[in-house]
Amino acid sequence: MKMESRKELKDVGINMETGLERFVGNESLFIDFLKKFPDDSSYNKMAAELSKKSCEEAYKAAHTLKGVAGNLSLDRLHQRMIPLVEALRKGKLEEANSLYAAVKESYDEIVEALQHL
Repeated sequence: MKMESRKELKDVGINMETGLERFVGNESLFIDFLKKFPDDSSYNKMAAELSKKSCEEAYKAAHTLKGVAGNLSLDRLHQRMIPLVEALRKGKLEEANSLYAAVKESYDEIVEALQHL
């Protein structure tokens, strides 16, 4: 992978070092999984359920997204998902909605950066 690509991924909060560790140093496989990240439906499901004010369904999707982000070493997104998931777990929809903007920002940055791979 080009150094510019590595820098761009790092800049959007993707931890290449831990990601590569999870994929036993297989950079090609790790990149393949990163490229598939935008196809995961949990972000869109979470956003839709938040807009419908469905706390329980938004929680399920948010929890899934948090797990995917953690497994792919999308550190910034993962860290932003933690309080959002916790707010939804407690039924605090207003708080979750206030945290959503930062999650959306991270998600959009990641998807944009992945288009350049």
